Formats: sequence, C-alpha cells, structure tokens
Amino acid sequence: GENVRNLLQEIGKTAARLQKNESLQKYAAILGEALQAVGELTKNFGLWSGGSGLVIPILNARPYLMIFGDLMVGWQLLQAAGIAVEKLQVIYQEAGVEGKAAQRSLARSNEEVAFYEGKIAAAKYFTVEVVNRLKSQCQSIEMQEKVAVEMLDASFGF
Repeated sequence: GENVRNLLQEIGKTAARLQKNESLQKYAAILGEALQAVGELTKNFGLWSGGSGLVIPILNARPYLMIFGDLMVGWQLLQAAGIAVEKLQVIYQEAGVEGKAAQRSLARSNEEVAFYEGKIAAAKYFTVEVVNRLKSQCQSIEMQEKVAVEMLDASFGF
C-alpha cells in the first residue's frame, strides 16, 4: 500500500506543478481529477477486500489495472510535455520567435522543435481521449455491481 500511495503522491505533485503552466493547465486538471478517482477506488478496493465485498475487486481486477495503467501513461506523457514546454520556451526565446504561426513555421524547419511539439501534442491527445474517461470508469466500479456472479445460469436462456 505504501508504494502505491507514494506513486499517487508523485502523480499529484506533477499535476499540481503543471497547473501553473498556462498551456498545460487544463490537462493537468484532468490528470488531477483522474488521480483523485483512482486514489479513491484504490482505497475502496482495500476496504472491500476485507469481507463480503471481496468479489468487487476480483470482478474488476482487469478494468482496475487498465485504469491504473492509463493513469500512469497519462502522467508520464504530461511530465514529458512539461519538460517540452520549458525547452521550447528557451528555443523560441533564443530564436526570437513569437506567436503560434512563427512557432509552427520553426517546427517545420527545426527537428528539435518538432520533437517537443510532438511530445506536447501526444500528451494533450492522450489526456483528453483516455485520461478524461478514467473518472467515469472508476465510478462504474464504485457502483459495486455484482450481476456477473449473481445471475443464474438459467438466465442465459440455454
């Protein structure tokens, strides 16, 4: 439990740090919301495993691992995006580039700029398309649905 707690704290630190970054702020907020949902679900898995609720973590082991994995990937991508934003600020300043059009033009001719822009784009895409769904996936598990083990074999209509 302690290692998972420490890992979740590290993710929280990243989300808090990136909240201060104007270009990544809304993505950091999504990561923070997902982190809160995954942290709550993780805590509840521990509570449920002590009694009759044990079936919930068992039924949802795979979905939980997928959720946790997606949180990890989102965290790593956003960490990389944070570094990329810092690197690009220096490059743009040294090149005297201002404005989106000039930055995009530089990315076409500068492989390093294109690389960092790609890191940022990947993080934004994954955060919006994958990390953004984690809260609702956690909420589904939190409903503690047991129909998969409560349904009678006869109900399958064979």
